[in-house]
Amino acid sequence: MKVSLKEVEYWQIRHFKAAAARERSILSDTHDTKWFAAMDEEGGIVGVSGIMGCSSGKARGKGSYTLPEARGRGIYRIMLQRLVDAAKETNCSCIEAFFTPAAWSVAQKLGFKKLLDRPGGITHGRMIL
Repeated sequence: MKVSLKEVEYWQIRHFKAAAARERSILSDTHDTKWFAAMDEEGGIVGVSGIMGCSSGKARGKGSYTLPEARGRGIYRIMLQRLVDAAKETNCSCIEAFFTPAAWSVAQKLGFKKLLDRPGGITHGRMIL
């Protein structure tokens, strides 16, 4: 599946919030969150990911979600790399996020390091940019 990323407004992807929450992924919106949608060849949204702008040199991931039928195709890796690039574009010195076990394996491959483990298998990670 070939995907492209597009910056979108939260209202365009908020319908993903309930599905993400069922899988322990929180899509939390703030006034300065940039949202990206992974679009399939037909223009349908198959994944979403957000990043909060640079504050004190640190960017924060605001959640990601990929539709179950689109998983296993590298979409999350593409979205996470876009968040890293967005943090670099705003001259942040690092990016932090919380990761589910499946997401953590991808984050490690991109260079995130563990800060601490949270209840429920959630990992708090950071990448120095």
